[in-house]
Amino acid sequence: LLAFDEVHHLGNAATWQEVALACPAHYRVGLSATPYDDEPSQADMLLDGLVGPVFDRIPSKELRDLGYLSEPYAFIIPVAPGDRIPNSVQDWTRIEKKAIVEHEYRNALISILCARIVASEPTAKILLLVRQIKHGKTLLDMLDNHGIRCAFSSGSKRAFFPGGQTSTIPYDSI
Repeated sequence: LLAFDEVHHLGNAATWQEVALACPAHYRVGLSATPYDDEPSQADMLLDGLVGPVFDRIPSKELRDLGYLSEPYAFIIPVAPGDRIPNSVQDWTRIEKKAIVEHEYRNALISILCARIVASEPTAKILLLVRQIKHGKTLLDMLDNHGIRCAFSSGSKRAFFPGGQTSTIPYDSI
């Protein structure tokens, strides 16, 4: 048996394609909960050749209609960093700190955008993804200042609330 989780990545990963081709498994299974485009693509044909035909496909529109997915909205807000950003890869941590985590203007724009979304659609659910706990806590406090009730989870057993309060969360409640 050869099983690939997150099989949708297989179509773009040459090394994993070689593994799939080299493995003499009689049974092949590919799993993915990532919504696919409603139309089959060239990558789908490649996956068919590496893992086998798709057993079941549920279009993302159907999942939205059933209430399992929400309509996605993405916002790109160009912001000048204020400081010169170094080009060196080894400076990435400094870039992230200055241009993302501690960038007050950028974080203010994010919190204002969230406040506007909630004001126009009070039942809206907003998911903000951050890489650093410090950034999540900063945005949490800014959203609280706009009257948006929210919590921040870092993937640990601890949740963070505005004002620095924390609470232990049982794994089965997330």
